[in-house]
Amino acid sequence: MLALDTNVILRYLVRDDEAQAEAANSLLESLTAERPGFICREVIIELVWILERAYRFTRSQIADLMNLSAYARVGAGPLYTIDRALGRAEGAAFVEPAPPVP
Repeated sequence: MLALDTNVILRYLVRDDEAQAEAANSLLESLTAERPGFICREVIIELVWILERAYRFTRSQIADLMNLSAYARVGAGPLYTIDRALGRAEGAAFVEPAPPVP
Protein backbone atom coordinates (compact mmCIF):
# COMPACT_ATOMS: atom_id res chain seq x y z
CA MET A 1 0.00 0.00 0.00
CA LEU A 2 1.33 3.41 -0.96
CA ALA A 3 0.97 6.30 1.49
CA LEU A 4 0.02 9.47 -0.36
CA ASP A 5 1.08 12.89 0.89
CA THR A 6 -0.96 16.08 0.72
CA ASN A 7 1.13 17.62 -2.05
CA VAL A 8 0.48 14.68 -4.40
CA ILE A 9 -3.28 14.95 -3.92
CA LEU A 10 -3.15 18.76 -4.12
CA ARG A 11 -1.28 18.76 -7.43
CA TYR A 12 -3.67 16.15 -8.83
CA LEU A 13 -6.68 18.30 -7.88
CA VAL A 14 -5.60 21.86 -8.65
CA ARG A 15 -3.06 21.26 -11.46
CA ASP A 16 -1.26 24.57 -10.78
CA ASP A 17 2.11 23.05 -11.67
CA GLU A 18 1.69 20.96 -14.81
CA ALA A 19 4.83 18.83 -14.37
CA GLN A 20 3.95 17.97 -10.77
CA ALA A 21 0.30 17.43 -11.73
CA GLU A 22 1.33 14.94 -14.42
CA ALA A 23 3.61 13.13 -11.96
CA ALA A 24 0.77 12.94 -9.41
CA ASN A 25 -1.65 11.79 -12.10
CA SER A 26 0.73 9.05 -13.27
CA LEU A 27 1.21 7.84 -9.71
CA LEU A 28 -2.52 7.75 -9.02
CA GLU A 29 -3.23 6.00 -12.32
CA SER A 30 -0.70 3.32 -11.38
CA LEU A 31 -2.67 2.34 -8.28
CA THR A 32 -4.52 -0.97 -8.41
CA ALA A 33 -6.42 -3.26 -6.10
CA GLU A 34 -3.17 -5.16 -5.58
CA ARG A 35 -1.17 -1.92 -5.11
CA PRO A 36 -3.62 0.54 -3.51
CA GLY A 37 -3.02 4.04 -2.26
CA PHE A 38 -3.86 5.24 1.23
CA ILE A 39 -4.73 8.77 2.33
CA CYS A 40 -4.84 9.24 6.08
CA ARG A 41 -7.29 11.62 7.72
CA GLU A 42 -4.50 14.04 8.62
CA VAL A 43 -3.68 14.45 4.93
CA ILE A 44 -7.36 15.09 4.15
CA ILE A 45 -7.52 17.70 6.93
CA GLU A 46 -4.36 19.41 5.68
CA LEU A 47 -5.63 19.28 2.10
CA VAL A 48 -8.92 20.97 3.01
CA TRP A 49 -7.05 23.60 5.06
CA ILE A 50 -4.70 24.40 2.15
CA LEU A 51 -7.54 24.54 -0.38
CA GLU A 52 -9.46 26.94 1.88
CA ARG A 53 -6.58 29.15 2.99
CA ALA A 54 -4.15 29.25 0.09
CA TYR A 55 -6.48 28.62 -2.84
CA ARG A 56 -9.59 30.32 -1.39
CA PHE A 57 -11.90 27.41 -2.23
CA THR A 58 -15.19 27.26 -0.36
CA ARG A 59 -16.07 24.06 1.47
CA SER A 60 -18.73 23.39 -1.16
CA GLN A 61 -16.14 23.77 -3.94
CA ILE A 62 -13.78 21.44 -2.07
CA ALA A 63 -16.48 18.79 -1.69
CA ASP A 64 -17.40 19.09 -5.37
CA LEU A 65 -13.75 18.92 -6.46
CA MET A 66 -13.04 15.85 -4.33
CA ASN A 67 -16.24 14.10 -5.46
CA LEU A 68 -15.51 14.72 -9.16
CA SER A 69 -11.94 13.54 -8.71
CA ALA A 70 -13.02 10.38 -6.90
CA TYR A 71 -15.42 9.44 -9.68
CA ALA A 72 -12.90 10.27 -12.40
CA ARG A 73 -10.27 8.17 -10.63
CA VAL A 74 -12.38 5.03 -10.96
CA GLY A 75 -13.51 5.85 -14.48
CA ALA A 76 -17.09 6.69 -13.51
CA GLY A 77 -18.82 9.65 -15.00
CA PRO A 78 -20.21 11.97 -15.69
CA LEU A 79 -21.44 12.82 -12.21
CA TYR A 80 -25.13 13.60 -12.61
CA THR A 81 -26.30 16.33 -10.26
CA ILE A 82 -29.18 18.73 -9.63
CA ASP A 83 -26.65 21.35 -8.43
CA ARG A 84 -26.50 23.85 -11.33
CA ALA A 85 -23.02 25.13 -10.51
CA LEU A 86 -21.57 21.65 -10.14
CA GLY A 87 -23.42 20.55 -13.29
CA ARG A 88 -21.32 23.02 -15.31
CA ALA A 89 -18.04 21.52 -14.11
CA GLU A 90 -15.95 19.28 -16.31
CA GLY A 91 -16.91 15.69 -15.56
CA ALA A 92 -20.43 16.58 -14.39
CA ALA A 93 -23.84 16.79 -16.00
CA PHE A 94 -26.80 18.82 -14.79
CA VAL A 95 -30.09 16.96 -14.37
CA GLU A 96 -32.97 19.30 -15.10
CA PRO A 97 -35.74 18.72 -12.56
CA ALA A 98 -39.18 18.11 -14.01
CA PRO A 99 -41.46 21.14 -13.84
CA PRO A 100 -44.01 21.05 -11.03
CA VAL A 101 -47.30 19.41 -11.89
CA PRO A 102 -50.16 21.92 -11.75
